[in-house]
Amino acid sequence: MPSPPTLVFIHGAWHTEECWAKVIPRLEAQNYRCTAVRLDSTRGSNTPTLVDDIAVVQAAIKEHTSQGRNVLVVGHSYGGAVASSAIQGLTKPAGENAETSDTGYVVGLILIATGFIQTGSSFGATIDGSTHEVGGVRLDFESGWAVVDDDPRNIFYNDLSVEEAAEWGAKLQKQSLAALADAHGYAGWKDVPVWYLAAKQDHIITYEYQRRSYQAAIEEGANVKVLELDGSHSLFLSLPIETTNFIQEAILSLS
Repeated sequence: MPSPPTLVFIHGAWHTEECWAKVIPRLEAQNYRCTAVRLDSTRGSNTPTLVDDIAVVQAAIKEHTSQGRNVLVVGHSYGGAVASSAIQGLTKPAGENAETSDTGYVVGLILIATGFIQTGSSFGATIDGSTHEVGGVRLDFESGWAVVDDDPRNIFYNDLSVEEAAEWGAKLQKQSLAALADAHGYAGWKDVPVWYLAAKQDHIITYEYQRRSYQAAIEEGANVKVLELDGSHSLFLSLPIETTNFIQEAILSLS
């Protein structure tokens, strides 16, 4: 049996790699190798673009593939667009025998509460018209930031306690608007199997939009396995066991 793939985790807008704190330890306890990246677009500058975030993720992927390890990339929200785009050129070429290769490849994507970015598009265009009527997010083109104007619990953490939502809300970072508007996406979800985790109580990227997105991807020929959970945009915080189990299911199907 081949070794299980390494997991590379990509957070969404305004967040950091810390958001995976309830999931990664559960996977590491089962001896799965995990790497969580920090995107440049949440490091306090309004200049990083999607291209910059892609470069960060590709470097993390290559750190493992260069050592012969296959990689399964996990992306949440905006991080899903980064994940799909970053795997360009890193999947197994058609006709190549992976068992005799010294190089590892990206073998799958796990996308959580996000859209399916098209080649040459941006994340902003991908989710255009998808946001919930609660609003709370403002695109400030003058300052170059995407701004959270509402209580983060109303947007990201509506199924967490008030206390825990406040703790996570305090960890949010400034988000470069340029990253959300940069139209250098790549539809990597067409190249590998995809496991899609939909959030039925999402207040920022609606469940209805998520459902339309994965159905459209399937109609385009993508290999997508879907699980819908009755939780908020941040399923990895409110339903970490279910999220971990879904990730493990993907790992086992590839091992």
